[in-house]
Amino acid sequence: MLLFTSFWQDSPTFKLMPIVDSCPFVEVIYDPNLEMLVVINKTFKQSFHNVPKQDDNGDIVMTKTPRKNGKPFREERRSIDTYQEYYMTEKSEIEEFIKRFAVNADEYDYSKHMINKDQAAVYQPESLGLLDENGLPIKK
Repeated sequence: MLLFTSFWQDSPTFKLMPIVDSCPFVEVIYDPNLEMLVVINKTFKQSFHNVPKQDDNGDIVMTKTPRKNGKPFREERRSIDTYQEYYMTEKSEIEEFIKRFAVNADEYDYSKHMINKDQAAVYQPESLGLLDENGLPIKK
């Protein structure tokens, strides 16, 4: 798999994409907000999902008033084939997975996206005092 830079829910992150057909994974995504690696396997599983109900023409059946969940259309529960997903949360296991499967793990700096949110520096503008239009502190 190949590591590359991407976005996930408006946050910069890294992903892995397969580079050979024999790769057992479809995609791997690091979620920086949850500090979790999502591994999407090629194996299918059946799971139930609520999908919009369709009429005989394939149009979505609307409701007269919005439902309790706020959706303005009817839904029905269907069994759908989805890819099997795995969630890795332990940093050492995530790093080990990347080293085993990413061909460019030595060249790509994936650790810049794995910043621990609890230890990250928090920007506190009130600690700077008043600033002028150039962003420089105003001296008394």
